[in-house]
Amino acid sequence: MSRIVLKKYEDKRLRQGHLWIFSNEISETDPSVQNGDIVKVYDSGGVFLASAFYNKNSLIAARIISRGHVNDTITLFRNKIAEAEALRKRIYPERKAYRLLYSEGDYLPGLIIDRYNDGFVLQINSAGIERNKAAIAEILARDYSASFIVTRNDKFFRELENLPVDDETLHGSVSEEIISDGAVNYKIDLSTSQKTGFYFDQAENRIFTGKLSRGLTVLDLFCNQGGFGLNALAGGAVSADFLDSSADEL
Repeated sequence: MSRIVLKKYEDKRLRQGHLWIFSNEISETDPSVQNGDIVKVYDSGGVFLASAFYNKNSLIAARIISRGHVNDTITLFRNKIAEAEALRKRIYPERKAYRLLYSEGDYLPGLIIDRYNDGFVLQINSAGIERNKAAIAEILARDYSASFIVTRNDKFFRELENLPVDDETLHGSVSEEIISDGAVNYKIDLSTSQKTGFYFDQAENRIFTGKLSRGLTVLDLFCNQGGFGLNALAGGAVSADFLDSSADEL
């Protein structure tokens, strides 16, 4: 496995828990390393620090995926996805649609996985995850009986990583999904909706808005699918107005 060596003192952030290494923090890189490879990270004194996905074309040249040595990427992905799923099931056991894995928040930088009932939408933002997307899709298909797996990538971040921006169907066929979020049911068309289909990262905020809205008049500005305003109405708001620049979303 290839390695990179950090400049003196540039290991401080990593030792404090940060998961990124910037290109100007690296003093040595094995000449054989390719974009998307796993590299071993060492400090300037030769002490091993972590394993990371490497991309020479990105300002974020390395993204930490383990504080130990990685010998089997399939096991690494399977374990991290399982840990993330177990955490969600413990926090909100009744939900069938949610953000299953949230990049650095689940110690797998460059990957977002949203779950829609039995289907999965991936956003891939790093060369290392791109290299391993087929393996990740196979884990979701086998371990979680995925009905479909598609990518809905962020053009901005993909371009920063020098990756193609086209979306793909990795398994099955995508369809409209009916999901519950807070007090509201939604029909989500995953072939046309924005981002990964639904803003699951705002789920708790939408529920909280509903609890605050009884008797109020609400403006849901930049509303997208209207999650904040609809939860406000379900929570007893007198009325809600919805405004968005996208006619398709309205």
